[in-house]
Amino acid sequence: MIKIVTDSATDVPDDLAREAGITRIPVYVTIGTNVYKDGVEIDQAHLVRRMVDEKLVVRTSQPSPGDFLEVYRDLTADGSSVISIHISSGFSGTVQTANLARNMLPERDITVIDTETASMAAGFTVLAAARLARLGKSKDEILAAIRGVLKRTGLFLTVGSLEHLQRNGRIGRAQALIGSILSIRPILTVQDGVITAFDRVRGAQKVIPRLVEIYRQHIPEGVKVSVAIGHVDVVDTARALAGELQKVFNVGELFIFRAGAAISANLGPGAFGVMFCTEQ
Repeated sequence: MIKIVTDSATDVPDDLAREAGITRIPVYVTIGTNVYKDGVEIDQAHLVRRMVDEKLVVRTSQPSPGDFLEVYRDLTADGSSVISIHISSGFSGTVQTANLARNMLPERDITVIDTETASMAAGFTVLAAARLARLGKSKDEILAAIRGVLKRTGLFLTVGSLEHLQRNGRIGRAQALIGSILSIRPILTVQDGVITAFDRVRGAQKVIPRLVEIYRQHIPEGVKVSVAIGHVDVVDTARALAGELQKVFNVGELFIFRAGAAISANLGPGAFGVMFCTEQ
């Protein structure tokens, strides 16, 4: 059997993870001196409330090698293989610790994948791999499919403030300062595994039209596309964006979800992003 492992920062929705038999290892979220497991001991609603009300500084950290080691041992005890799919090594040390755990079990068949992206942009890959594993596909077939999905996947996002990205070292200090002074709403993407400025608009009301325009440039006309819209406590905005995308594109699967606590801690309240995966 092929078993699929991921981390909580890929944001695969709970019901889909259960249905597809995906094992998720939680990222750690630190608030003050307290450390929580993302999605297990803390959720987005609790985190955002405290970020807004208490002006908290929130940090995130990758799972430990021991966390991975325990899961890998359990899943491979019956001779199964593991494909472990994770967010970009440019954002987190998760891939590194997964590889450390894999190297502690040299006799087991474990492959670690760096998606070079995050949230459901990585989650599309996790879902595709798990669904193929359920169909009995071989490891080589699943790995080839993963490479194909990653080539057809994109992510664009915006944040209410660049403060949280800058504070957690995810974006340069100068860009954060410019964004706050000019009240410009940045549109960001992921390139070569790191967050990169793609565009900027003046005023929040211009973000959705600009995102639709960007997607026109990246999705061929008529091609069926899966869409995932993640948000940090702005569900109405996420639904509005979904409606606009459905008017323009041939949308198949559509997910609107609250970003997990790990992603939310780095993006901050008011952030939302849209991820897509076109059909082959």
